[in-house]
Amino acid sequence: MKTVMILMKNENEQEYLKERVKVEEQNNVQKKKKKIMIKKNQLMKMVELKQFLGKEVFEIDKMEKIENQN
Repeated sequence: MKTVMILMKNENEQEYLKERVKVEEQNNVQKKKKKIMIKKNQLMKMVELKQFLGKEVFEIDKMEKIENQN
């Protein structure tokens, strides 16, 4: 009877460990996705800033050309 109890305990521990591994893997995937989204958002902000600055530089160039014509 003791051996049956020990075998059942081992099976339960193995199932528990399998579940823990699954949960840890899911957590790691979620963390990676979150990091990717943060990086994506940072890149988008940089692109928007670059576009905005590009427009500002273009406007300044236009103004300088007009001043040079006068």
